Parts: sequence; structure tokens; C-alpha cells
Amino acid sequence: MKAIKYLSCILLFLLSSAIYSQIPDTAWTKTFGGPLADVGNSVKQTNDGGFIVAATTSSFGAGGQDIWLIKTDENGDTLWTKTFGGTGNDRAANVVQTNDNGYAVFGTTNSSGNGGDDFLLWKTDSLGNIEWFKTFGGTTNERAYEGHQLSDDTYIIAGDSVGQNNNAWLVKTDADGKFIWGRTIGSSTSDFHYHGRSVLQIDDGGYAFCGIYAYPFYPPSYLNEHFFSRISSNGNFISTRYYGAYIAAWGPVVKKLSDGNLILGGSIRQISSVEEPKIYKTDQYGNVIWEEIVLGSQYPAVLTSIEPTNDNGFIFTIYGPNISFLKCYESGILAWEKIVGGPQDDQAYSINLTSDSGYIVTGYTKSFGAGNSDIWLLKFKNNLPNNITVVSPNGGEHLSIRDTIEIKWNSVSVDSVRIKLSLNGGTNWITIVDSTPSDSTYKWFVQVPNPSWNCLIKISDVADSTIYDKSDSTFAIDRFLSIDDSSRLLPKEFSLSQNFPNPFNPSTKIKFQIPGQARNDNAVFTLNVYDVLGNEIATLINEEKQPGEYEVEFNGSELPSGIYFYQLKAGNYIETKKMMLLK
Repeated sequence: MKAIKYLSCILLFLLSSAIYSQIPDTAWTKTFGGPLADVGNSVKQTNDGGFIVAATTSSFGAGGQDIWLIKTDENGDTLWTKTFGGTGNDRAANVVQTNDNGYAVFGTTNSSGNGGDDFLLWKTDSLGNIEWFKTFGGTTNERAYEGHQLSDDTYIIAGDSVGQNNNAWLVKTDADGKFIWGRTIGSSTSDFHYHGRSVLQIDDGGYAFCGIYAYPFYPPSYLNEHFFSRISSNGNFISTRYYGAYIAAWGPVVKKLSDGNLILGGSIRQISSVEEPKIYKTDQYGNVIWEEIVLGSQYPAVLTSIEPTNDNGFIFTIYGPNISFLKCYESGILAWEKIVGGPQDDQAYSINLTSDSGYIVTGYTKSFGAGNSDIWLLKFKNNLPNNITVVSPNGGEHLSIRDTIEIKWNSVSVDSVRIKLSLNGGTNWITIVDSTPSDSTYKWFVQVPNPSWNCLIKISDVADSTIYDKSDSTFAIDRFLSIDDSSRLLPKEFSLSQNFPNPFNPSTKIKFQIPGQARNDNAVFTLNVYDVLGNEIATLINEEKQPGEYEVEFNGSELPSGIYFYQLKAGNYIETKKMMLLK
């Protein structure tokens, strides 16, 4: 039934932007397929550390197109495969691992159902054996584009229906796939088209249902907008918002960020332009917080999937000449772009984060494999922090209780890190810094309650979701004989440095130091930013600080260009400096 060819050469062609040093490396790639067209539509990491791929195959199955479910281990090696379908066309949209460790595949079938295309929900056990399947639709065409299992084991499916005046269609089922309700978004006039593409359950128990709205504009031309509909938990319509007016539009896909807001990723084509990714950040009611066109180096560029990252940013894949995915900061600013591929057409359709803070991608390749197009599964590893070293003024691994030390690491691929200290062999950890700009070094003033304890140091991302590295050595902390002895290692006076870079856009770093004699003052330190009228723009620090050197970052992405002032206060000490934001 299956023919699987592993990619023996790593890549014939690899492109990456040289200006970003945090681009992930390719860990491995695998191809799956036969002599005809085979395409990977969706990939997820499974609870055992392996991966599940939902694909559409023309090489295997009962005829026409069939759904191909592929289970691999953590290295992409095949554990089992299953096909589903009849003599017609059956196509996968996405796959999820269910709460019972089985799988649910969402897609479209015209081999089964009531005629034409119908929504399909295929439920399997943990080995891919069929438990049941359900179809939803009428006698014309209903096509599913995304589905999810909810926490109560029920299912929600998003798509559209040509048989219902080109309306978007949302279907809710129980845990056994039995129809509970359906909700259409659209018009009774067939000239006005609604295409459902993505759905997400929001915090109030209802749903954010997103897609494309097309309406006549100097017929036969159409304009296209992205829509965001709120649907209650029992399927009642609440509201719809519309974004933009474009010559063409694709998507969008909606996901929830760690801050509770939503990210919508789609694509647009404006007058006299090619396809471009369009990203919206909204609240859960669809109110836009910001919107950006995020451009990489590939054109045309149609966004095919989007996924939040642990730093409240996001990563997305595009349909371009090669497999391409782009990482953005929380503000929507591009962080880096990764492009892989061969001399022919290679595409990405799905990306997800992995437990090691890397990425798993699937799509298809015509450059490699068995022929025509083959499913391509690619694992990318982040350049994680490693090789932690501690540099102390008195040398070696002995840290004195009032030392100012440097903690160094390398190959950081996250926007910020969390550094923790353990004084009891790793049982309890104390956070000594959060959200440090990832410049691979941090100076820390050692302050511990017991001068005879030993310590370990580790680095994670700021969500603590992944521990990137832990020091192999135990660092001894010695007692100084007197305070005077320790003071020689501390700053001698207050100092506020000029921000760098300056001018800046949109962020800059501000360094300052606190002298050793301030150690017992218990002063509250404030670092504030003001505009030229003296209005306070931001508070960067408002807390007690130990003597030592510090660095904070100021982001002015939401401010207009101009001159700003930053001021450090501590007791009777006040110092102010000027900086310029230039957009």
C-alpha cells in the first residue's frame, strides 16, 4: 500500500536571510509518496513525541484522491499508515490527536455522504484503525477547511456550502460525531459569497469563525474582505466584523495567543500587487489591535498556516516557490525567514511547534521523492542556548557572595530568556532575571542568604516551557571577610548610559549601574520615559535594586517619531538623557 522514500541528501538548495542569526537549523527531512501526487495537509506532534500527518494521496487507496494518515516517531521514521476514502475524491484538511489518544481527521469527501462534496469527520484509535466516520452536507458541495476537538470531547468544523447560496458553514457535533447544530454566515443572494476557513473556541465558550466575504464590484469583478463572526456556544449568531477590501483574499486562519488575544493570518492581493500575507491581531471580539502586511523574500506569497510562539509572537508558512516560514515578534515585525527547497516546486501547508522549541512542517516536494509531488515532512531545531559559562572576578568556579559575575551562553533563538539560580542542587530555583534581551551574556550581582551554599544556573524561555540548558558544574559561593573586600567588585557610582542604538526604531537598550554603597539604602529605583511635554510614556523600572549593572529595553513601536527623555531616580540621585525615535 505504501511507498516511502527517505531523503538521502539533506537539501540541494537552502536559502536563509543572513541578517538574522536566530534562524533554526534543519534537523531532518522525510518524504512519503508514490508515482502520483501526494500532499501533506496537516502535521501535529503527538503525546509520545512523534508526529501525525494528514495528507491527500493519489498514489494509494481506493481510487481518485484518498486521505492518508501517517504516524512517525520523533525522527520521522514511519510507525504505521492508513488510508481512507472511496472511488471519488477524499481530501484531508487537518488532523488532531483526540483526548483518548486517537485521532480525528477533518476534510471533504464526495465518495460518501448526500451527494457532491460533504464535510467529513473520520475518527480513529491510537493505531489509525477506523472507529467511525460522519459526513455533513446536502446534495451539492460543502467543503471543510478546519476542525477541532473541544475539551468536552465534542467537535467543531468550519467550511462553506455552495448549496446554501455560497454561505460559510459551521457545524457542531457531539463526542460521537452526531450533528448538534449548524450555523451559516452569508446572504440569501447568490452574488454575495461567504467562505468559511477557520474556527476557534474563545474564552466565553463561543466561537470565532473567520473566512472570506466576496461581493460584486463593477461585475463581473468582485471585491474581497476578511470576516470575523462571533457565534455563541449554542450556535446563535452574535456579530460579524469585516477587514479590508481587496482584489483577492485567502484565509484567514485564527489562533489564540498566550496573552489571550487572537492572531489572524491570511493573504491579499491589492490593485497592481502580487499576493501578500496580511496579519491581524485582534481581541476575542474581533476588534483590531494592529494589522500588518508581513513581507519576506518570496513572491507570490499566500499564507497557508499560522501558529503562535512561546514569546507571544507567531510563525507562519506561505505558498511560494519554495517551502518558506517566517517568524514575527509580538508587534508583527519580521524576526527571520527560513526557506528550503530544491530546483522544482516545493510548498508548505502546515507548521506547528515541537516540545523542544523547534518546528515541524509538512507540505509537498517535487524536487525530491518518488515522483510527481511527494509529502515532505521537515523538522527544524532551534539554536538553543548551550555551553553556559560563569565568569567570576576571582577566577574559576568560585563565586563570592557579592561578586558581579557574567553568565554567558550561545546560540539563543528566542527573543528573551529566563535565567534561574538553584542553591540546593536543582531542587528549588530562584528567578534572577526575566525577559533579558538575548544578547548571549548577562551580568549578575550575586546575593544569596547563606554564604556556604552551592549553586546551579539554568536558562529557559520566559514561559518556562522549555529548559534549554543547565550548568553541569556546581559553583561554590564563598564568603568575603568584610564588606570592604566585596565593594571593590561593584560600581563606584551611579551611572545612566546613553541608549543604544540612538536614533532607534522601534526598540533601544538603556544601561545603568548602581554603586556598592547603595546596597543598604533600600531605595526604590524608577526608570521612566517622557515625551517633550513631560508626559510619562512608560515605566521601565519601579522597584528596589541591588548594586550592579543593569540593562532594559524600551519599545516605541506604538509611538510617533520624535524626541523622548528617559530618567533614572534613586533617592536623591536623578539623571535624565535624551533619545530619538525615527521611523
